[in-house]
Amino acid sequence: MPARRLESVEGMRVIAALAVIAIHGVPFGHAMGRTVVGTAWDAATIVNQLARFAVPCFFVLSGVFWGRRTESPENRWPVTRSTVTRLLLLFAGWSLVYVLPWEGDRVVPDFPTRWWANVDTNIRWISRHPWQVLFAGTNGHLWFLMALAQATLIAALFRGRVQDRWLLVLGAALFLVYLLA
Repeated sequence: MPARRLESVEGMRVIAALAVIAIHGVPFGHAMGRTVVGTAWDAATIVNQLARFAVPCFFVLSGVFWGRRTESPENRWPVTRSTVTRLLLLFAGWSLVYVLPWEGDRVVPDFPTRWWANVDTNIRWISRHPWQVLFAGTNGHLWFLMALAQATLIAALFRGRVQDRWLLVLGAALFLVYLLA
């Protein structure tokens, strides 16, 4: 029997997904002649700031669902291993995609020589910034996948060993560290 979906949670996921699209799509920005959000109190800036709840929302929902699936100690590590593996595969896959130059203006002229030159430039950048690649991937958008994998591992290690409120305090502190970084 398939698991019953929670309508309120599904609704929140839809709203958060639309918020992520709004953050990356910069609504109203192009129509108002601006592509840089945050330079004025305009619709693009207001929508962008209101939509910033989305990533923390997905973190909380992921934690809730992981927590429900790992209530029994025998499920904790298989579920954690599956979750972390899936997150790391997504992280690695998208990091690889971002190494390859896909932008037409960088690829089309003098293809394939220029394309390989861009790949070489990206690989050199990776070799000079290994910690950034480890924690944020080859594009700044990917930080949340590694952060979620690390949070899942930390929660699995601490769950059952410390009281849940201390895990919540640690999680909040680490979240703040990631935001400041």
